[in-house]
Amino acid sequence: MSAGSSGSWVAMHSGGVWWQVRSDLRDRFRLWLDGPFRGLFESGSLVKDTPGSRVAISEGWVVKLGTARRGRSRWRYGLRLSGARRAAILAERLLSAGVPTPRPVAWATVRAGLLRVREYLVTEEERGAMALTRRMAAMGPGEAERAGLARRYGALLGLFHAAGFSNRDLKDENILVRGDGGLVAIDMDGVTRCFRVPRARAARDFFAVTRSLALNGWGDTDTARAVLEGYNSAAPARLRMDELPYAGRFSVGPGDSA
Repeated sequence: MSAGSSGSWVAMHSGGVWWQVRSDLRDRFRLWLDGPFRGLFESGSLVKDTPGSRVAISEGWVVKLGTARRGRSRWRYGLRLSGARRAAILAERLLSAGVPTPRPVAWATVRAGLLRVREYLVTEEERGAMALTRRMAAMGPGEAERAGLARRYGALLGLFHAAGFSNRDLKDENILVRGDGGLVAIDMDGVTRCFRVPRARAARDFFAVTRSLALNGWGDTDTARAVLEGYNSAAPARLRMDELPYAGRFSVGPGDSA
């Protein structure tokens, strides 16, 4: 099975798991599987450990291990198609379309019979990047860089729509800020290929954005205007908007200039 139509993926078997690996990283990946990968999720490399999801960083790669949560969700999880495969395919397509997201390295889905029991997704680490949540928390009202960051936030959603993708979960927690200030979208769970994004759907995608602004105290009028300017600069002309969707849905944060 290929992770895409480009022919750039190769199959690799290790430790009872069949992996799909980027062909240019095949040799390095095999060495990594035989070394750092062993015991990775029991080591100090973990950066996230929640029910059904564990994330670790090793040798410049981010490794996400997905499993079923307790209860009925095990059946729902087991019967669904591979989320790791889907995420790798989406990442390749988004990158080809100019949407910044970490480049996929490898993925694997482990099944017991027909049931999916766990899966892995490996992507390149964005070295030196920080979560947008942290960056927003560190910037107070009136800071010169705040408007620029808000424009890049809006433009990121605009890039998704221009490429023919909807992203209903582009919240601050799913975005990284690179050292040069550029934004990178992570977590493909909320991404859907639309080819031509409907205007109503484009507006709904702003829900997570507008809510993130409010939760971080960025709900002021100037910031909303900057987000909308950024979006309109990147989105197709038919999707450009005059007002930020859901702007009145959430309480306004500190520093409102309205």
